[in-house]
Amino acid sequence: MRKIGLIGGTSWHSTIVYYRLINELVGEKIGTQANPDLVLYSLNIELMREQNKEKINNKYL
Repeated sequence: MRKIGLIGGTSWHSTIVYYRLINELVGEKIGTQANPDLVLYSLNIELMREQNKEKINNKYL
């Protein structure tokens, strides 16, 4: 199985929904005792709301 990457939602509240769904669907394929090889990266929503592209690029690139 390949490694997947996930950029978190605007808060952990939305990210948990994606993470749970991915794990449930993968569990149907490989069994519930395993989990996918997954990298999760959460963005700072306050920084995104500022809409300062230079500041965002300095933080994340």
